[in-house]
Amino acid sequence: MLVTVVTVGAPRYDGCVDVGAEAEAVGGTGLVEPQERECVCCYVARAVAEHGCDGTLRLARAHRDATAPGAVGLERRLTRIGVTCDCAVEERGWWLRREHWERDLDTDELRPPAPRPGCGWVPSGSSQPCGLWVRPRAWE
Repeated sequence: MLVTVVTVGAPRYDGCVDVGAEAEAVGGTGLVEPQERECVCCYVARAVAEHGCDGTLRLARAHRDATAPGAVGLERRLTRIGVTCDCAVEERGWWLRREHWERDLDTDELRPPAPRPGCGWVPSGSSQPCGLWVRPRAWE
C-alpha cells in the first residue's frame, strides 16, 4: 500500500514555535507595540526575538494594523517573495545590510549584531522596510 503525505500550509522555519495558547492566555495578542515610525522589518525582528514565530505572519499583520492599516497588500507582497511566516522576514525577505553585521573573530564569519541597530525609521503609514534592510538578491 502506497501512502502519500501532503503538507498543507506554509513551510515552517527553525524559529517557528507554537505560541497560540500563550497569546490567547494574555487576552489577545499580547504583542509588543511598534515604536513610532518603526519599519515592518525592524518591528518583526524585535518582536520575533521576544515572542517567537508561530508559523504565520501575525507580527507583520500587527505592525500593519497598528501603523499602516491601508497597506492591505502587505501579506500578498510578503508571500510573493517567499515570506510565509514572521521568522522568514529575515531569512527570505530582507537582510540587514552587510555594513551592520559583525565579524566573528574566531570563525571569521559575519553575523547579525547584538544588539541590533535602531530602526532607520519610515514615514508614518508605511509598510516598507527602512534603509537598514536590503533584499537578498542585492548581495549576489
